Amino acid sequence: MRILVVTALSGLIVAVAAFILPLGPPPQVTVGTIVGVVRYTSTSPMLETAADRADPCGARQPSVAVNSNGGLANAYVWINQGLEAESLPAPQQPVHLEQGNGAFVPRIVAVQAGQPLAIRSSGTTTDLTKFTSAHNGVFSIGLPLRGSVYHRVFDQPEIGIRLGSTVHPRLRAYIHVSEHPYHTVTDLDGRFKITNLSPGRYTISVWYESAALVPDQAQVERSIGEGPTTPIVFTYRGR
Repeated sequence: MRILVVTALSGLIVAVAAFILPLGPPPQVTVGTIVGVVRYTSTSPMLETAADRADPCGARQPSVAVNSNGGLANAYVWINQGLEAESLPAPQQPVHLEQGNGAFVPRIVAVQAGQPLAIRSSGTTTDLTKFTSAHNGVFSIGLPLRGSVYHRVFDQPEIGIRLGSTVHPRLRAYIHVSEHPYHTVTDLDGRFKITNLSPGRYTISVWYESAALVPDQAQVERSIGEGPTTPIVFTYRGR
C-alpha cells in the first residue's frame, strides 16, 4: 500500500438476465460491450432504514437511490470471472472523490488496483475520514482545509471499502478496487456499460450497499463473440 498526501489551494422480485431493457430506447450495443440495468421492482414503498436518517449535524445521504422507473443508481457492476489471462497496467489518472458539507460525492467509487484515488476537501470544517478495509488496512485521514487533497493507492483488489465521517457519523461512501478496468457504477437510471472486452465468456456481478435490498441473482454469464451481446437486467427485492 502506498500513501501520498498533497495539499492543493485550488479549488425483486426476481433478478434475471433479460432479453430487452425495460427503460427507454434500445441501447447501441457493439461487439465487446456489455450493457444492462439494475432495478428495484417491488410495489411496496421503499422503507427508510435507521442509517438513512439525518445525523445530529443534519447530514443526509440515503443508502437507496431509486428513480420512478425502478432504476437503482450507485450499484457496482464488474467482471468477476473470465479475465484471468489478462494483465493490464493500472491507469495513472486518479479517480476523484469530493468530501465536504456533509456528503461524499460520488457515493460509490471504482478504481483499479494501483490507480490513485484523490480525495478533495470542499468543506469549511475539519473532518476525519475513516477507511474500513479487510485487505487494504484500517486507517483515518484528516482534511483540515478547503482544497486539501489526499492521494492513496490501493494495491489489493477488494469490494466494499467503507469510508465514514467522524463529524457526520451516518455518512458513508464505498470504494471498490478491481484487478482490471472492466467495472462501472450505474447511473441515475440504473444503467451500466462495460466496453472493450475481448471475445470470451464472462461472469458479471453486481453489488449494492443497502442491507435492506437483496438480489435474487447476483451474477450472470455472457459470451462475447462476433455479434452484440444480450443486455442484462439485475433486479433487487426488499428483505
